[in-house]
Amino acid sequence: MNEEQHFVLIDLESNLYVPSPGTLLVSVSPKGKTAHLKAGTEQKRPFVAADILDGRPTVGDRVER
Repeated sequence: MNEEQHFVLIDLESNLYVPSPGTLLVSVSPKGKTAHLKAGTEQKRPFVAADILDGRPTVGDRVER
């Protein structure tokens, strides 16, 4: 996570779904939603950059559509 530049890198691991740029996403911890994200254009498998729209995502959060 890069708080200064307001983006995160999402590790897709072996997930076949790659979000299109502009797709709205949510990061979720065991305690609930942590942030709203928007998939960016920077993509290099297995990573996708996403802008942080609001909230505070943390390392280990699950990302959902």
